[in-house]
Amino acid sequence: VAAVRRFVEAGSSTSLNNRALRMAAKHGHGECVELLIGVSGGTTDALMDAVYSGHVDCVRLLIGGSDIDALNMAFVLSVREGDMACLQALLPHCDPKADDSDALQMAVFKNNHQLVAFLLPHSDPEAALAALLRIYDDEDDPPSAFGVLQQYVDAERQKNVLLDETSSLCSGALPHHKKM
Repeated sequence: VAAVRRFVEAGSSTSLNNRALRMAAKHGHGECVELLIGVSGGTTDALMDAVYSGHVDCVRLLIGGSDIDALNMAFVLSVREGDMACLQALLPHCDPKADDSDALQMAVFKNNHQLVAFLLPHSDPEAALAALLRIYDDEDDPPSAFGVLQQYVDAERQKNVLLDETSSLCSGALPHHKKM
């Protein structure tokens, strides 16, 4: 940490600072990440390195300096890597519904039932299912997690039908009582 502090104080170039930030994030050196965030040109690559390496503490430090596109990419990468801790850290800061719920699609591709179950309430399952249906045709053998997604979407559709029917019954079907 002391060496990084001297490095920063010496006024190193943005390019060198970016490389140092990426290395610190990749290897989980949170104190160094904190020192380098302010002097680097951006945090996107370092965020990806931290997610790829599974250093959730560094991910948390880098979230604030990242734009929504970088956060969404990091979210999908955390699904690809199967890293629940990084996924949970990123969830409040990204849009899980982005790009037809790319993260949910990735969880299905990886056949990771735990991640599919985690992502379903935060994603757009209809969009993910539509995108996956474009990929899998009748000849392909989709992963079993695809069935989990299909069952969820079917259950949500059924629930919405029941809610609509209940709502229409309640909106005028009840008799009005006259006061005596």
